[in-house]
Amino acid sequence: MNNSPAGGGVDPVEIGRRIKTARLAAGYRNQDALATAAGVSQATISRAEQGEPVTTLVFHRIAAVTGKSLAYFLSSISEDVAVQLRAPDGAPESVALAIEFATQLLRDTRFLRELDAEH
Repeated sequence: MNNSPAGGGVDPVEIGRRIKTARLAAGYRNQDALATAAGVSQATISRAEQGEPVTTLVFHRIAAVTGKSLAYFLSSISEDVAVQLRAPDGAPESVALAIEFATQLLRDTRFLRELDAEH
């Protein structure tokens, strides 16, 4: 069975890492707390964090309680990347413009993937 999302997507282990990162960022210190908030079992959260297959409903519930989009978990371009693109202080304007362009390109790519997934 292929565990990766349609079109190749992200490695299942990476999806699990993103779930754990989202859990911790949302203030859920353990899997039990996230499971309770999401209305699923702790075992389900454990499987998800290990990159094992879970249902779409589980992804929706985790996304809802962690404040993350499904794209955060399933997109091959992580939202973390866009956040890290910043021009250093004192950098030439051309560097800032290039970074701004790259950031917008990442957003556009994410948007197009989400649009494609809806259709």
